Amino acid sequence: MLANMRSLAGDGSSAIKLGTQVLDARDRDLGTDAEDSLKAATALAGFHGGAGNFDESDALLKRVITITKKLHGEKARRTLRARWALAYSYDRQRKFQEAASILLDVMWISSETLGEGDKDTLGCQIGLGFIYEGQGDTRSAMRFFRKAAQVAREVLGPDDGGHWRIPVCSERD
Repeated sequence: MLANMRSLAGDGSSAIKLGTQVLDARDRDLGTDAEDSLKAATALAGFHGGAGNFDESDALLKRVITITKKLHGEKARRTLRARWALAYSYDRQRKFQEAASILLDVMWISSETLGEGDKDTLGCQIGLGFIYEGQGDTRSAMRFFRKAAQVAREVLGPDDGGHWRIPVCSERD
């Protein structure tokens, strides 16, 4: 249901209103630390971010991070994904240093706990590549893209044109 809230509501402001109602109900009925409440908070953060309400979005994501750390630990996949979402929000706000700092930390923890070939670890490497590319640092971007491609080939096999793709940017220097 949460994934379809925006289409059910019709526009961003209606999705935010509906998402707020869902979150309030889940918090009241299940508690703020229930998985459904965390999912509702994450979805609502996405709606706020999509509408450019980054303060609200970031506050919700920080809430999810705090609760998931308490419930599952700092190295749990759920906590890492919430931190990744916050890094993405910072990237959209052009807070590149903050985004890169969070994503680097998430990448190292993910690599250590989930493995280099895990999809979340590879996603962090690709995300870092895009952050550095967006700042015009093609050399650093290529380093992350190449590392992700190398690990993906080892884990997933050669790219046959349909199963996986690693972004490519041209080196300018």
